[in-house]
Amino acid sequence: MISIVMPMRNAMPYLNECIESIINQTYKNWELIVVNDHSTDDSLKTLQNYAVQDKRITVLNNSGKGIIDALRLAYSKTIGAYISRMDSDDIMPPKKLELMRSKLIEFPNAVTTGHIKYIGENLRDGYKNYEVWMNTLMDSDSHYDQIFRECVIPSPAWMIRRELFDQIDGFNSNMYPEDYDLTLRMYEAKIPVKAVKELVHIWRDYQERTSRNDPHYAFNTFEVLKTQYFLKINYDSTK
Repeated sequence: MISIVMPMRNAMPYLNECIESIINQTYKNWELIVVNDHSTDDSLKTLQNYAVQDKRITVLNNSGKGIIDALRLAYSKTIGAYISRMDSDDIMPPKKLELMRSKLIEFPNAVTTGHIKYIGENLRDGYKNYEVWMNTLMDSDSHYDQIFRECVIPSPAWMIRRELFDQIDGFNSNMYPEDYDLTLRMYEAKIPVKAVKELVHIWRDYQERTSRNDPHYAFNTFEVLKTQYFLKINYDSTK
């Protein structure tokens, strides 16, 4: 089984498309654990309706606050052999789970990811450039060569065996940006990255997106995180 963890807050404009893309996966042995992070729109009601129709979907309310607390709660309820994450405003191409699971069967001690595509109105050049850069890394499996430039594994586009995920302490870190921190812990543990050379995730950009508005994702938080891990892993005291 693949366990998909998904934090969710006020995702109503895009939620149906997201959930339908999961339900319509070619690989059917999955569970989706969604944690509602204090939504004020109809997201919770919509999710509960899906959960009634499909027993693979579990909906919980966040007992804490924020993405990290939501991820921890979701993960605590998973039972799958493989762990993945999804964002409630994004879209899974139909073969995403099938392709990523196949890659992990081939490389069981790796983390797998794959090609991404950004969608949204008035996409900024930065996102377009990030998509091109990221997919170039996917084609060469050279992610860690540029680990201190930006997060080299998209947060909603990875899959890993549960045992490996637990070895790097999963979602137990309190560091933001949480996706970059997780990737840096994979790097520290020398877990190889093996990418699917096909599209596995459609990433949506819009003005209300959390990474655009939450101070946890401000530029300075990235710099602090990079510096901390660089000093810990790569710093040469003779230079």
